[in-house]
Amino acid sequence: MQRIITFLALLVCGATLAQTMDVHNEGRLYISPGTLLAIGQDFANEGEGWLTNDGELLLEANYKNSGVVDFMQDGGITRFESDQFQMLQGDMPSDFYNVLFDNPSQQPAFGLANDFYIYGEVSFTQGIVDNKNYNGNLIFQPGADHFNTSDQSYAEGYVVRKGKESFTYPVGEDGHYRPAVTVLGAKEETSFSTKYFLENSSPVFPHNRLSVDIITMDKAEYWKIETTKQNDEVLIRLTYDPATTPADLLEDPSKLGIVAWNIDENRWNSLSSVVNENTHEVTSVLSPRDYVAFTLATIRKPDKKDLIIYNAVNPGDIGGNEYFKIVGLNKYPNNYVQIFNRWGVRVFQTRSYDTHDNVFRGISHGRITIDEGKELPVGTYFYVVKYQDEKTKEMKSVAGYLYLTR
Repeated sequence: MQRIITFLALLVCGATLAQTMDVHNEGRLYISPGTLLAIGQDFANEGEGWLTNDGELLLEANYKNSGVVDFMQDGGITRFESDQFQMLQGDMPSDFYNVLFDNPSQQPAFGLANDFYIYGEVSFTQGIVDNKNYNGNLIFQPGADHFNTSDQSYAEGYVVRKGKESFTYPVGEDGHYRPAVTVLGAKEETSFSTKYFLENSSPVFPHNRLSVDIITMDKAEYWKIETTKQNDEVLIRLTYDPATTPADLLEDPSKLGIVAWNIDENRWNSLSSVVNENTHEVTSVLSPRDYVAFTLATIRKPDKKDLIIYNAVNPGDIGGNEYFKIVGLNKYPNNYVQIFNRWGVRVFQTRSYDTHDNVFRGISHGRITIDEGKELPVGTYFYVVKYQDEKTKEMKSVAGYLYLTR
Protein backbone atom coordinates (compact mmCIF):
# COMPACT_ATOMS: atom_id res chain seq x y z
CA MET A 1 0.00 0.00 0.00
CA GLN A 2 1.33 3.40 -0.97
CA ARG A 3 1.74 5.68 2.07
CA ILE A 4 1.57 9.43 1.55
CA ILE A 5 2.46 11.63 4.52
CA THR A 6 1.77 15.03 2.95
CA PHE A 7 -0.01 16.23 -0.16
CA LEU A 8 1.95 15.61 -3.34
CA ALA A 9 1.55 17.98 -6.26
CA LEU A 10 1.14 15.07 -8.66
CA LEU A 11 -1.84 13.85 -6.69
CA VAL A 12 -3.39 17.07 -5.53
CA CYS A 13 -4.09 20.07 -7.66
CA GLY A 14 -4.52 23.18 -5.52
CA ALA A 15 -3.57 21.66 -2.16
CA THR A 16 -1.39 23.90 0.00
CA LEU A 17 0.66 23.47 3.15
CA ALA A 18 0.29 26.55 5.37
CA GLN A 19 3.16 28.07 7.36
CA THR A 20 1.53 26.81 10.53
CA MET A 21 1.92 23.33 9.07
CA ASP A 22 -1.86 23.03 8.81
CA VAL A 23 -2.98 21.39 5.58
CA HIS A 24 -5.47 23.16 3.31
CA ASN A 25 -7.07 21.79 0.18
CA GLU A 26 -8.29 24.37 -2.30
CA GLY A 27 -8.48 22.18 -5.41
CA ARG A 28 -9.32 18.61 -6.43
CA LEU A 29 -8.00 15.83 -4.22
CA TYR A 30 -8.64 12.21 -5.15
CA ILE A 31 -7.49 9.33 -2.94
CA SER A 32 -7.50 6.26 -5.14
CA PRO A 33 -8.24 2.68 -3.98
CA GLY A 34 -5.23 1.08 -2.29
CA THR A 35 -3.78 4.46 -1.29
CA LEU A 36 -3.36 5.79 2.25
CA LEU A 37 -3.16 9.54 2.80
CA ALA A 38 -2.11 10.34 6.39
CA ILE A 39 -2.33 13.92 7.68
CA GLY A 40 -0.82 14.66 11.08
CA GLN A 41 -1.78 18.34 11.17
CA ASP A 42 -5.12 20.15 11.18
CA PHE A 43 -6.85 19.61 7.85
CA ALA A 44 -9.20 22.08 6.16
CA ASN A 45 -11.08 21.40 2.94
CA GLU A 46 -11.68 24.97 1.80
CA GLY A 47 -14.66 26.39 -0.08
CA GLU A 48 -13.16 25.57 -3.47
CA GLY A 49 -11.81 22.24 -2.31
CA TRP A 50 -13.18 18.90 -3.49
CA LEU A 51 -12.03 15.77 -1.66
CA THR A 52 -13.01 12.36 -3.02
CA ASN A 53 -11.90 9.38 -0.91
CA ASP A 54 -11.97 5.92 -2.48
CA GLY A 55 -8.91 4.80 -0.54
CA GLU A 56 -7.90 5.47 3.06
CA LEU A 57 -7.69 8.89 4.71
CA LEU A 58 -6.11 9.11 8.17
CA LEU A 59 -6.74 12.38 10.04
CA GLU A 60 -4.74 12.74 13.26
CA ALA A 61 -5.77 16.28 14.26
CA ASN A 62 -8.68 18.65 13.70
CA TYR A 63 -10.94 18.58 10.64
CA LYS A 64 -12.90 21.34 8.89
CA ASN A 65 -14.94 21.13 5.71
CA SER A 66 -16.17 24.15 3.77
CA GLY A 67 -16.20 22.48 0.36
CA VAL A 68 -17.15 19.06 -1.02
CA VAL A 69 -16.19 15.78 0.66
CA ASP A 70 -17.50 12.66 -1.03
CA PHE A 71 -16.62 9.26 -2.49
CA MET A 72 -17.38 7.20 -5.54
CA GLN A 73 -19.30 3.92 -5.50
CA ASP A 74 -18.13 1.63 -2.67
CA GLY A 75 -15.83 4.37 -1.46
CA GLY A 76 -13.01 4.20 1.04
CA ILE A 77 -12.60 4.76 4.76
CA THR A 78 -11.90 7.94 6.73
CA ARG A 79 -10.09 7.32 10.02
CA PHE A 80 -10.18 9.87 12.84
CA GLU A 81 -7.37 8.71 15.11
CA SER A 82 -5.40 10.66 17.69
CA ASP A 83 -4.37 10.85 21.35
CA GLN A 84 -5.68 14.43 21.64
CA PHE A 85 -9.16 15.94 21.39
CA GLN A 86 -10.26 16.31 17.76
CA MET A 87 -12.61 19.06 16.61
CA LEU A 88 -14.66 18.01 13.56
CA GLN A 89 -16.42 21.01 12.09
CA GLY A 90 -17.44 22.86 8.93
CA ASP A 91 -20.29 24.73 7.28
CA MET A 92 -20.74 22.14 4.52
CA PRO A 93 -21.81 18.52 5.12
CA SER A 94 -19.33 15.67 4.67
CA ASP A 95 -20.30 12.51 2.77
CA PHE A 96 -18.37 9.47 3.99
CA TYR A 97 -18.60 5.83 3.06
CA ASN A 98 -16.83 4.12 6.00
CA VAL A 99 -15.68 5.97 9.13
CA LEU A 100 -13.55 4.89 12.08
CA PHE A 101 -13.41 6.76 15.40
CA ASP A 102 -10.38 5.73 17.48
CA ASN A 103 -9.19 8.16 20.14
CA PRO A 104 -8.37 7.03 23.71
CA SER A 105 -7.78 10.58 25.03
CA GLN A 106 -9.89 12.20 27.72
CA GLN A 107 -13.55 11.73 26.84
CA PRO A 108 -15.41 12.94 24.90
CA ALA A 109 -12.61 12.58 22.37
CA PHE A 110 -14.44 14.16 19.42
CA GLY A 111 -16.40 17.39 19.11
CA LEU A 112 -18.72 17.04 16.11
CA ALA A 113 -19.91 20.38 14.72
CA ASN A 114 -20.41 19.14 11.16
CA ASP A 115 -23.06 16.99 9.49
CA PHE A 116 -21.57 13.58 8.71
CA TYR A 117 -23.62 11.61 6.17
CA ILE A 118 -22.74 7.90 6.48
CA TYR A 119 -23.30 5.53 3.56
CA GLY A 120 -21.35 2.49 4.71
CA GLU A 121 -20.34 1.63 8.27
CA VAL A 122 -19.04 3.46 11.32
CA SER A 123 -16.64 1.70 13.67
CA PHE A 124 -16.92 3.19 17.16
CA THR A 125 -13.59 1.65 18.17
CA GLN A 126 -12.65 4.09 20.93
CA GLY A 127 -13.81 7.59 21.79
CA ILE A 128 -17.13 9.30 22.49
CA VAL A 129 -18.47 11.59 19.76
CA ASP A 130 -19.93 14.73 21.37
CA ASN A 131 -22.44 16.22 18.98
CA LYS A 132 -24.74 17.31 21.83
CA ASN A 133 -22.64 20.34 22.79
CA TYR A 134 -21.35 21.05 19.28
CA ASN A 135 -24.63 20.69 17.34
CA GLY A 136 -23.36 18.30 14.70
CA ASN A 137 -25.25 15.33 13.28
CA LEU A 138 -24.50 11.73 12.45
CA ILE A 139 -26.90 10.88 9.62
CA PHE A 140 -27.03 7.23 8.57
CA GLN A 141 -28.30 6.75 5.04
CA PRO A 142 -30.40 3.72 3.93
CA GLY A 143 -28.40 0.53 4.45
CA ALA A 144 -25.71 2.20 6.58
CA ASP A 145 -24.85 0.72 9.97
CA HIS A 146 -22.30 0.75 12.82
CA PHE A 147 -20.41 -1.64 15.05
CA ASN A 148 -18.05 -1.74 18.07
CA THR A 149 -20.28 0.56 20.16
CA SER A 150 -19.68 0.41 23.92
CA ASP A 151 -19.56 2.62 27.02
CA GLN A 152 -16.25 3.90 25.62
CA SER A 153 -17.55 4.83 22.17
CA TYR A 154 -20.93 6.10 20.99
CA ALA A 155 -22.68 9.33 19.96
CA GLU A 156 -23.66 11.75 22.73
CA GLY A 157 -26.36 13.62 20.87
CA TYR A 158 -28.98 13.07 18.19
CA VAL A 159 -28.43 10.32 15.64
CA VAL A 160 -30.53 10.36 12.47
CA ARG A 161 -31.37 7.28 10.43
CA LYS A 162 -33.00 7.27 6.99
CA GLY A 163 -34.40 4.06 5.55
CA LYS A 164 -36.93 1.34 6.29
CA GLU A 165 -34.84 -1.39 7.91
CA SER A 166 -34.25 -2.16 11.55
CA PHE A 167 -31.65 0.11 13.14
CA THR A 168 -29.94 0.35 16.52
CA TYR A 169 -29.18 3.95 17.45
CA PRO A 170 -25.62 4.27 18.86
CA VAL A 171 -26.57 6.77 21.55
CA GLY A 172 -25.59 7.30 25.17
CA GLU A 173 -24.51 9.89 27.73
CA ASP A 174 -21.91 10.38 30.48
CA GLY A 175 -20.06 7.14 29.76
CA HIS A 176 -23.16 4.96 29.35
CA TYR A 177 -24.03 3.43 25.99
CA ARG A 178 -27.86 3.19 26.00
CA PRO A 179 -29.07 2.15 22.56
CA ALA A 180 -32.61 2.35 21.24
CA VAL A 181 -33.91 0.22 18.39
CA THR A 182 -36.58 0.98 15.82
CA VAL A 183 -37.88 -1.55 13.33
CA LEU A 184 -39.71 0.06 10.46
CA GLY A 185 -41.17 -2.13 7.72
CA ALA A 186 -42.65 0.92 6.02
CA LYS A 187 -43.32 1.08 2.31
CA GLU A 188 -41.34 4.30 1.99
CA GLU A 189 -38.04 5.45 3.43
CA THR A 190 -38.49 7.27 6.72
CA SER A 191 -36.27 9.49 8.84
CA PHE A 192 -36.00 9.02 12.61
CA SER A 193 -33.96 11.15 15.02
CA THR A 194 -33.01 9.64 18.39
CA LYS A 195 -31.18 10.85 21.52
CA TYR A 196 -30.64 9.41 25.00
CA PHE A 197 -30.92 11.61 28.12
CA LEU A 198 -29.41 10.52 31.45
CA GLU A 199 -31.77 12.75 33.44
CA ASN A 200 -35.26 12.88 34.87
CA SER A 201 -37.83 13.54 32.14
CA SER A 202 -40.35 15.10 34.54
CA PRO A 203 -39.26 18.76 34.15
CA VAL A 204 -40.01 18.54 30.43
CA PHE A 205 -42.66 15.80 30.39
CA PRO A 206 -44.37 15.95 33.82
CA HIS A 207 -44.69 12.72 35.77
CA ASN A 208 -47.92 13.89 37.37
CA ARG A 209 -49.66 13.30 34.05
CA LEU A 210 -49.84 9.51 33.78
CA SER A 211 -52.32 6.99 32.47
CA VAL A 212 -53.91 5.01 35.31
CA ASP A 213 -51.97 1.78 34.60
CA ILE A 214 -48.53 3.36 35.18
CA ILE A 215 -47.25 2.57 38.69
CA THR A 216 -43.61 3.75 38.92
CA MET A 217 -41.76 5.87 36.36
CA ASP A 218 -38.07 5.74 35.51
CA LYS A 219 -36.84 9.06 36.95
CA ALA A 220 -33.24 8.72 35.79
CA GLU A 221 -33.30 8.40 32.00
CA TYR A 222 -35.35 8.69 28.84
CA TRP A 223 -35.07 8.66 25.06
CA LYS A 224 -36.46 11.04 22.45
CA ILE A 225 -37.42 9.34 19.18
CA GLU A 226 -38.88 11.72 16.63
CA THR A 227 -40.17 11.45 13.08
CA THR A 228 -42.27 13.59 10.76
CA LYS A 229 -43.28 11.12 8.04
CA GLN A 230 -44.04 7.72 9.52
CA ASN A 231 -47.75 6.96 9.80
CA ASP A 232 -47.63 3.18 10.09
CA GLU A 233 -46.86 1.36 13.33
CA VAL A 234 -43.26 0.50 14.15
CA LEU A 235 -41.52 -1.59 16.75
CA ILE A 236 -39.55 0.21 19.48
CA ARG A 237 -37.08 -1.65 21.70
CA LEU A 238 -35.38 -0.18 24.78
CA THR A 239 -33.01 -1.83 27.22
CA TYR A 240 -32.71 -1.66 30.98
CA ASP A 241 -29.34 -1.53 32.72
CA PRO A 242 -28.56 -1.58 36.46
CA ALA A 243 -25.94 1.11 35.83
CA THR A 244 -28.60 3.67 34.90
CA THR A 245 -32.09 2.21 35.44
CA PRO A 246 -33.38 2.80 39.02
CA ALA A 247 -33.16 -0.25 41.28
CA ASP A 248 -36.84 -0.11 42.31
CA LEU A 249 -37.86 -0.75 38.70
CA LEU A 250 -35.62 -3.82 38.50
CA GLU A 251 -36.99 -5.62 41.54
CA ASP A 252 -39.36 -7.46 39.18
CA PRO A 253 -38.38 -6.83 35.54
CA SER A 254 -41.43 -8.77 34.31
CA LYS A 255 -43.57 -5.78 35.33
CA LEU A 256 -41.61 -3.37 33.13
CA GLY A 257 -43.14 -1.70 30.14
CA ILE A 258 -42.36 1.13 27.76
CA VAL A 259 -44.22 4.36 28.45
CA ALA A 260 -44.37 7.27 26.03
CA TRP A 261 -45.38 10.92 26.11
CA ASN A 262 -48.48 11.32 23.93
CA ILE A 263 -48.27 14.60 22.04
CA ASP A 264 -52.03 15.12 21.63
CA GLU A 265 -53.10 13.94 25.10
CA ASN A 266 -50.18 15.69 26.83
CA ARG A 267 -49.51 12.76 29.16
CA TRP A 268 -47.55 9.54 29.59
CA ASN A 269 -49.26 6.44 28.18
CA SER A 270 -48.23 2.84 28.72
CA LEU A 271 -47.62 0.76 25.59
CA SER A 272 -48.22 -2.92 25.02
CA SER A 273 -44.84 -4.32 26.02
CA VAL A 274 -43.05 -7.61 26.36
CA VAL A 275 -39.92 -8.12 28.46
CA ASN A 276 -36.97 -10.36 27.59
CA GLU A 277 -35.18 -10.81 30.91
CA ASN A 278 -32.28 -12.65 29.25
CA THR A 279 -31.33 -9.74 26.99
CA HIS A 280 -32.73 -6.94 29.23
CA GLU A 281 -34.92 -5.74 26.35
CA VAL A 282 -38.42 -4.28 26.45
CA THR A 283 -40.34 -4.17 23.18
CA SER A 284 -43.49 -2.31 22.09
CA VAL A 285 -45.38 -1.49 18.91
CA LEU A 286 -46.75 2.01 18.32
CA SER A 287 -47.47 4.77 15.86
CA PRO A 288 -44.39 6.98 16.39
CA ARG A 289 -45.94 10.25 15.24
CA ASP A 290 -48.17 10.16 18.33
CA TYR A 291 -45.24 10.17 20.77
CA VAL A 292 -41.98 12.01 21.34
CA ALA A 293 -40.37 10.77 24.59
CA PHE A 294 -39.94 7.21 25.84
CA THR A 295 -38.81 5.60 29.05
CA LEU A 296 -39.48 2.57 31.26
CA ALA A 297 -41.95 2.09 34.08
CA THR A 298 -43.63 -0.61 36.09
CA ILE A 299 -47.16 -0.99 34.80
CA ARG A 300 -50.33 -2.88 35.64
CA LYS A 301 -50.70 -5.72 33.20
CA PRO A 302 -54.14 -6.36 31.62
CA ASP A 303 -56.49 -8.62 33.53
CA LYS A 304 -55.64 -12.13 32.44
CA LYS A 305 -59.25 -13.14 33.02
CA ASP A 306 -60.17 -11.33 29.80
CA LEU A 307 -58.22 -13.68 27.56
CA ILE A 308 -56.45 -17.01 27.66
CA ILE A 309 -53.55 -16.97 25.20
CA TYR A 310 -51.82 -20.18 24.16
CA ASN A 311 -48.36 -19.14 23.05
CA ALA A 312 -47.32 -22.40 21.35
CA VAL A 313 -48.15 -22.96 17.67
CA ASN A 314 -47.58 -26.26 15.86
CA PRO A 315 -49.40 -26.37 12.50
CA GLY A 316 -49.11 -30.17 12.43
CA ASP A 317 -50.83 -30.62 15.80
CA ILE A 318 -54.37 -31.04 14.46
CA GLY A 319 -56.93 -30.61 17.22
CA GLY A 320 -54.28 -29.16 19.50
CA ASN A 321 -52.16 -26.05 18.95
CA GLU A 322 -52.36 -26.03 15.15
CA TYR A 323 -52.94 -22.26 15.23
CA PHE A 324 -52.43 -19.31 17.61
CA LYS A 325 -55.36 -19.69 20.01
CA ILE A 326 -56.77 -16.74 21.96
CA VAL A 327 -59.69 -17.92 24.07
CA GLY A 328 -62.18 -15.17 24.92
CA LEU A 329 -61.23 -12.79 22.11
CA ASN A 330 -64.54 -13.52 20.38
CA LYS A 331 -66.22 -11.47 23.13
CA TYR A 332 -64.37 -8.43 21.76
CA PRO A 333 -65.10 -8.34 18.00
CA ASN A 334 -63.27 -5.02 17.62
CA ASN A 335 -59.79 -6.50 17.90
CA TYR A 336 -56.51 -6.35 16.04
CA VAL A 337 -53.74 -8.98 16.13
CA GLN A 338 -50.17 -8.49 14.89
CA ILE A 339 -47.22 -10.89 14.92
CA PHE A 340 -43.56 -9.99 14.33
CA ASN A 341 -40.47 -12.12 13.79
CA ARG A 342 -37.28 -11.88 15.86
CA TRP A 343 -35.99 -9.01 13.69
CA GLY A 344 -39.18 -7.01 14.21
CA VAL A 345 -40.59 -7.59 10.73
CA ARG A 346 -44.37 -7.95 10.75
CA VAL A 347 -45.37 -11.37 9.42
CA PHE A 348 -49.08 -11.42 10.28
CA GLN A 349 -51.90 -8.95 10.93
CA THR A 350 -55.66 -9.13 10.91
CA ARG A 351 -58.76 -7.58 12.45
CA SER A 352 -61.58 -9.52 14.11
CA TYR A 353 -59.24 -12.44 14.70
CA ASP A 354 -60.60 -16.00 14.32
CA THR A 355 -63.86 -15.00 12.63
CA HIS A 356 -63.37 -16.39 9.10
CA ASP A 357 -60.33 -18.65 9.41
CA ASN A 358 -58.15 -15.54 9.79
CA VAL A 359 -55.82 -17.18 12.30
CA PHE A 360 -52.07 -17.50 12.51
CA ARG A 361 -50.90 -20.95 11.37
CA GLY A 362 -47.23 -20.14 10.88
CA ILE A 363 -47.80 -18.57 7.47
CA SER A 364 -47.05 -14.96 6.58
CA HIS A 365 -50.27 -13.01 6.05
CA GLY A 366 -51.42 -9.40 6.07
CA ARG A 367 -51.50 -6.11 4.20
CA ILE A 368 -47.86 -5.19 4.84
CA THR A 369 -45.99 -8.42 5.59
CA ILE A 370 -43.02 -10.20 4.10
CA ASP A 371 -43.43 -13.09 1.63
CA GLU A 372 -47.22 -13.28 1.66
CA GLY A 373 -48.37 -16.89 2.02
CA LYS A 374 -44.91 -18.23 2.82
CA GLU A 375 -44.38 -20.84 5.52
CA LEU A 376 -42.43 -19.18 8.33
CA PRO A 377 -39.40 -20.76 10.01
CA VAL A 378 -39.47 -22.36 13.43
CA GLY A 379 -38.61 -19.88 16.19
CA THR A 380 -39.79 -17.23 18.64
CA TYR A 381 -42.21 -14.51 17.53
CA PHE A 382 -43.66 -11.41 19.20
CA TYR A 383 -47.42 -10.75 19.27
CA VAL A 384 -49.62 -7.76 20.10
CA VAL A 385 -53.35 -8.19 20.69
CA LYS A 386 -55.52 -5.07 20.93
CA TYR A 387 -59.22 -5.26 21.80
CA GLN A 388 -62.04 -2.93 22.81
CA ASP A 389 -64.22 -3.44 25.86
CA GLU A 390 -67.77 -3.28 24.51
CA LYS A 391 -69.16 -1.75 27.71
CA THR A 392 -66.54 0.87 28.56
CA LYS A 393 -65.26 1.36 24.97
CA GLU A 394 -61.75 1.24 26.46
CA MET A 395 -59.04 -0.15 24.21
CA LYS A 396 -56.90 -2.76 25.92
CA SER A 397 -53.81 -4.52 24.70
CA VAL A 398 -51.51 -7.36 25.61
CA ALA A 399 -48.16 -8.41 24.17
CA GLY A 400 -45.96 -11.44 24.53
CA TYR A 401 -43.92 -14.13 22.84
CA LEU A 402 -45.20 -17.14 20.94
CA TYR A 403 -43.22 -20.19 19.86
CA LEU A 404 -43.64 -21.73 16.41
CA THR A 405 -42.68 -25.40 15.99
CA ARG A 406 -43.36 -27.96 13.28
